[in-house]
Formats: sequence, C-alpha cells, structure tokens
Amino acid sequence: MSDIDGALKMNIHYGGSMSYEKEKFSYSGGVSVRDLFVDPDLLTWSVFEEFISDRGIKSKVEQVWYKAVKEDISLARSIYKDKDAEIRKLCKETEAGGEVDLYIVYGQNVDEEKSEDEEKSEDEKSDDENREEISDEEEMNENEIREEQEKAANGHQSEDEENILGQGAEDVRFQNLFSQAAQTECTQPNLAPAEESEMRSLLEEMSILILQLIQMKNGQIFTKKKEKQEEKRTQPHREAVQTMISLHICG
Repeated sequence: MSDIDGALKMNIHYGGSMSYEKEKFSYSGGVSVRDLFVDPDLLTWSVFEEFISDRGIKSKVEQVWYKAVKEDISLARSIYKDKDAEIRKLCKETEAGGEVDLYIVYGQNVDEEKSEDEEKSEDEKSDDENREEISDEEEMNENEIREEQEKAANGHQSEDEENILGQGAEDVRFQNLFSQAAQTECTQPNLAPAEESEMRSLLEEMSILILQLIQMKNGQIFTKKKEKQEEKRTQPHREAVQTMISLHICG
C-alpha cells in the first residue's frame, strides 16, 4: 500500500526515449520524479499536462505508459485513445499495490516548432525576394534592349556600341576588318557584284562580332534553345548596326 491511505503513489519518468516493438515497451534515459501522491478519484489527463508544464516544458502530452511497480517494463500499457477509461483502468489495476510507474511521452517543444516555422518563413521570404530581383533584372534587360533598338532605328549609337567601336581598333579582328574596309571605294555609285558581296559579308561579320561583344559585356549567354528566338528578336538591332557601320565606313 502507499504511504498515504487511499492515495496512489506515482513514480513519473519523462524526457527519455521510448520504443514499442513486438508488443513490448522499453524506455531509457530521461528524468525520474518519485513518490508523488494523488487521489485516484482526482487523477485525470490534466495532471500529466500540469506535471510537464510545471517543469518548463511547453509541449503537449501525447501518450502515457504505466505499469505496476513490480511488473516488468516490457508489460507497460498505454493511455492514449480513451483517456478517461484508461486512467480508471490504471487506478483499478494498481489499487492493490497502491504504486505505479508512469512514462510520459510528449511532443516537440512549442518554441522549437515556432522557431522552425519562422525559419521556413524566412527561407520562403528570401526565395520570393530572389525571384523578384531576377524578375526586375530581366525587366531591366528587356527595357535596355528596347531602348537600344529604338536608338539604333533613329540612327543613334548606344554607349556600348561607341565603346565597342572605340575598342575595336585594339582588337586584331577589327584591325583586319577596318583595314579591308578602308581599301574599298565607298564613293563609287555602283559596285561590282563581287565587291558588293564582299562588302555585305564584311558588314555581316562585323555586326556579329559587335553583338557578341555586347552580349559578353552584359553577361548574357544565349543557349542553343534560345538561339533562334534571340536571332529573330535582335534582327532589327543587327540591321541597324549594319546601317551604322556602313555610315561609319563611308562617312
């Protein structure tokens, strides 16, 4: 019998690791608080919740296992589904001995759950910000390309084109191209078919090199999948560049 007549003596274990395999219960580690007394008629689920809360654990009690003191731990029974009925069964089974071993299983700390939720929220927020930055950058690139096309259509040189034309003198490829272009008589009203073809080929090659340098400067890498799409989209720009180069050579 318990030390106090009519009271149930409880030895409560919590914070350890439990397992239930092949219908056998096992428990290891954790903290034990012994010699707690309670009136069996007043024993409810809230007693276990208050026990955990009084020790600063902000978690919900998920399950309670119990056994008579003299029983082997593998025979422990669970209080889980019908809590009130199972607690009454506990009191009846331990009435003779007046003492019971209890093993409280509780969930994750509420503060830890909040911390994980906040961390997930921060990660999602960061992803949204990154997507917004990428979207803004793409929009800026599109606006810049549109402005360059409008300037080229109006006969104006962009800053990138001016820089590239200026830097072309230092590039061996441009030196050869400009050298060949300088030898062509631009003042002749009519060019022979071979000369005209050579001039067109020269202008086309120069425009391709200029566009490649613009793309390199802007950090744009065009994949094969987008090559046709980009070629179609930049066609007006290339034509404008060819016109500008013709004016530059013949001017």
